[in-house]
Amino acid sequence: MDDERMQILKRVEAGKISAEEGVRQIAALGQAPSDEAEPEVSWSTSEASATRPLEVPKGLAEFWHYPLYVGVGLVVLGAIILYAVYGVSASGLWAVCGWPLFALGVLITATAWWLRTARWLHLRVTGKDRVAISFPLPLKLTAWAIRMVRPFVPQFKDTGMDEVIIGLSDTLKDSQPLYVDVTDDDKGEHVQIYIG
Repeated sequence: MDDERMQILKRVEAGKISAEEGVRQIAALGQAPSDEAEPEVSWSTSEASATRPLEVPKGLAEFWHYPLYVGVGLVVLGAIILYAVYGVSASGLWAVCGWPLFALGVLITATAWWLRTARWLHLRVTGKDRVAISFPLPLKLTAWAIRMVRPFVPQFKDTGMDEVIIGLSDTLKDSQPLYVDVTDDDKGEHVQIYIG
């Protein structure tokens, strides 16, 4: 049975069959009829789902412009206040106002520059309630944070979660976005995840 699975995986890797078809074939190999129905899971990198596809908000690609403008504006405002304080020898109270504005502007500008190339996580859950969220996903920062808290959180000690996240980040860097579509017909729930 392992040889058959390897052959299916090699056909998927060679592009002879789709990833979704490969999942179906592997599931058919080891599946015996059971009383409990399992949710339908489809993995796809480029194919459209049979259900309504996840709408990725179009404006998010250009979202980074707005914090960039705000950050640059704060940097300029802080620089003007600092120039006035040090150039005119004004009160030191104004310097206290200028430096935080300048530093906040630099931080917002750096964040906006990062958002320019950041991966976004888009999640839509439909069922009894409908939930749709989108936010930037700092994969490498998340992996670093997990690695730092691992000694203090027992649940992370023996997991390779940070390596999995780094692997996902490297995979997404070289290929198309990741799209996961899970449907549970028994409960009427549908979850779509898009990372790209």
